[in-house]
Amino acid sequence: MGKGRHAGGQGRLTDGLSMVLTCCVVGCHNRGVRDKVSFFRIPSAPGPNDGAQAASLISERRQRWIAKINRKGWLPSKYSRVCSAHFISGISILVPRG
Repeated sequence: MGKGRHAGGQGRLTDGLSMVLTCCVVGCHNRGVRDKVSFFRIPSAPGPNDGAQAASLISERRQRWIAKINRKGWLPSKYSRVCSAHFISGISILVPRG
């Protein structure tokens, strides 16, 4: 990135410009600014401080999201997002719809 334009927290660049969010679902071309949709992060991997039961639930939930996104050989990054078009009533629930 150019001078003064490195990524900061919350999807903002340090010069005040917003990063454009795109949906990671195959065939979806929704973009945050243009399409006025909400974006949801893929559940993160279990952390070292999660108990065994919590880690199992977190891992299961993450794997269900990845399976529903259905991209062969793909693993989400911390920047991967799914838009609200893939959720029942546009809100995040346990598993996005196909």
